[in-house]
Amino acid sequence: MSVDENENKGGIATRIREMMGSRRDDEASGAEVIPFGIPADPDDPEKPVFSVDPEWPTIKGGWVNGKNACSDDPEVIRSQIMGVVGQMRATVTTHGDRQFLADLYEMLGERSLGLPDFPETPMRLDQLMNEEEPNSLQVMRCIEADPKLVGRVWQRARSARFPSSPSSLDMAVSRIGMVEVWRLSLESALDTMEIRPGIFKEMAGVVRIHGAIVGDVAAGLAGQRRGPTFLCGLLHDVGQLLILQVASQGSPERSTVQRVLDEIHTDISVLVTDVWNLAPEIIPAVAYHHNPNAVKAGPRDVVRLLCLADIAVDGELDRRAKKNSGFLRAMSKVTSSRALAGKAMLLAAQCIDRMEADGLAGA
Repeated sequence: MSVDENENKGGIATRIREMMGSRRDDEASGAEVIPFGIPADPDDPEKPVFSVDPEWPTIKGGWVNGKNACSDDPEVIRSQIMGVVGQMRATVTTHGDRQFLADLYEMLGERSLGLPDFPETPMRLDQLMNEEEPNSLQVMRCIEADPKLVGRVWQRARSARFPSSPSSLDMAVSRIGMVEVWRLSLESALDTMEIRPGIFKEMAGVVRIHGAIVGDVAAGLAGQRRGPTFLCGLLHDVGQLLILQVASQGSPERSTVQRVLDEIHTDISVLVTDVWNLAPEIIPAVAYHHNPNAVKAGPRDVVRLLCLADIAVDGELDRRAKKNSGFLRAMSKVTSSRALAGKAMLLAAQCIDRMEADGLAGA
């Protein structure tokens, strides 16, 4: 899909919003702006930094119509969504669609979902960094033993964020910091889902970037730079990657794939986190992040912070693309704290800026 790089300053907003399928709501007009008390623009104190123009086209945000998982019990989920996929097969007409849904059904029937074990590198790094006095030599050996991680570290350390290229891997690691190295090691875990070139691979690239941004924002809201909250954000849409992986093996209609994404990607995200046997708080956060009110989550529970981060990221991308998705009102339904909402918006803007500087707009 072509991307108009002139639509916004950096391009990542355009790419993510177009690939995620932002939809125009022709019946809406001039969504109300909710003043969350965000710091004003120093050049125009009367104008909030994150304001939107009522004249911008009004769209539905990427979070609209998002569905919670049917349960946080993986076995209940597996049974129910296999039934959903089976019913979908009876409604499609093309061979490509039928084969896609048959392959998806078969994959869901495997307890492992056809996934390899969760990579050892991020777990080992976490152990080393949790030590009272981390052994720098062991940390470097752990990084060097993972070629994909080494490549990501070099790429990040050579980005436009920094004035010059590092002369060694030690310098590259020191430049970006161990927390970012740990996060990059987690992001590389998603590379195990290999997706063939084409439109579905492009869509998957956007899902990966979106997950990394949401993870960064959610972790910032939790005051937890390294830990399960980042992983919740990174994996909240991981089910989409598995669906796109299956789709890329054949030739289904994009509309059929999108229907599956809309219906069951959250359920499959829960199944992935279960297969990888990750921290127990990740499953309920992923399962209910589209509507934490449905499970009466507390004001600072991870699932609510994850929902808030998801809306803030999508809303900021919309805002940069000069589109009004009503994200301020949506955030007000998730939190009554203006300070928390403002922090989410600020973190989203800062993280997107970093992604731009790292050259991920065309990733």
